[in-house]
Amino acid sequence: MNEGTDHISLKAFWDAVEQRLAACSVDDLRAILRTMAQEALPSGRQAFLERLTIMPEAGVQPSNTVPQDVLLADIDDWIAEVGAQRRQAQQWEEQHGYDRGERYDDENSLGPYAEFVEPLIELFGRAEGAFDYGDLPLARQAYYKLFTEALELEDEYGRGVRAEDLNGIDMAKARACYLRAVYESEPAQR
Repeated sequence: MNEGTDHISLKAFWDAVEQRLAACSVDDLRAILRTMAQEALPSGRQAFLERLTIMPEAGVQPSNTVPQDVLLADIDDWIAEVGAQRRQAQQWEEQHGYDRGERYDDENSLGPYAEFVEPLIELFGRAEGAFDYGDLPLARQAYYKLFTEALELEDEYGRGVRAEDLNGIDMAKARACYLRAVYESEPAQR
């Protein structure tokens, strides 16, 4: 882990979590959860409680795995949802007056696609998680879909979610992870 940075790889994070949990007694864990509950903002209290009840239903993830098995399907679902929105682009343009020659609003350049930004940021994060955890074939496939399909989607007006819309995602690092995943997962003779 690099000193002075807030970024820690997913594998290192899970290893540190498991190490700290192993060192805690049941009373220690209760004290930690109480402290976390006290720090919860009023708007986040219900979500905090829901997360406490979800864990027993989902089961505990082994320390050496990260839930990534549905990543590619989730990317495909995101692409399908954006595709459905693309088919309604004309209607959105008419509702917002752009087809009548009214001034284009640069602040709303995403148009009807603003709601898709956060889910795409999450998908990039999960692809990075697959890479960090060493599942390079999955990372390769996920990054390929994200770069060549998700970020290339646009409607007839040229609107869509672009790399520059994904605040918090280091695109240079994401590209480097993709290239490394390709390099590491290709047979040596290639």
